[in-house]
Amino acid sequence: LFPYTTLFRSIGVRRPDGSVLKDRLFLLSGRDWTRMALDFDSGEEQELTVFCGVWTDRNSTYFVDDFSLNMIK
Repeated sequence: LFPYTTLFRSIGVRRPDGSVLKDRLFLLSGRDWTRMALDFDSGEEQELTVFCGVWTDRNSTYFVDDFSLNMIK
């Protein structure tokens, strides 16, 4: 069982065909802003979609602010 304020948050990237290249699930509680990061290798992909989502046990509002993509060499 999880506390009432627990949220499962997910971020990831998917290919144009909808298949997920990589994602990550975060289990977070409370109301503070939390930085979430996901490192991935795009390989030969020329196009990807960044996604995020939330699963919760109640009616909630979920805010997302500031996506950034950074090349890692």
